[in-house]
Amino acid sequence: MSAAAQHPLKIAIVGAGPVGLALALHAAESLGSAEVTLLDARAADSDVGADPRTLALSLGSVQLLQRLGTWVPAVAEPIREVHVSQMPPGLGAHSTVHLRADELGVPMLGAVLRYGPLVQALQRAWFDRAAREPARLHSAFGHGVTALRERPGAVEVDAGVVQSFDLVVVA
Repeated sequence: MSAAAQHPLKIAIVGAGPVGLALALHAAESLGSAEVTLLDARAADSDVGADPRTLALSLGSVQLLQRLGTWVPAVAEPIREVHVSQMPPGLGAHSTVHLRADELGVPMLGAVLRYGPLVQALQRAWFDRAAREPARLHSAFGHGVTALRERPGAVEVDAGVVQSFDLVVVA
């Protein structure tokens, strides 16, 4: 019997920002037998909702968040039109491109929203999902990853305690 058949795939995701959280939720949904561990240096109870940074998301990102049940339309401003202009150096020609959601038959091209509420929604969904599946979904918050070491057939993650994984994603 192969090593893969003996144990489920073990995945570590380092970083619980929007990308890491979305990936963890997607992996939990799509890879039903995989063990997923989400690691982040910040404490799990830190106030992520207060983060004032702004993000612009593509329509594909919005659609992924909708599928994950973490899209918060009340805090997002839809992007309905994009105007891109560029004047190539030395050519004197001015080129522009206009994209409009209604002309492309989509409700929006993407959205702009604050980082904090997005991470808050994703984190809440992750913790809810992990609570329902504690045997395969794990959280390790409050301890930064200090080292990643490649080993034959595995990657070791040192976050105060060394653990081995089949795949590590730094998000």
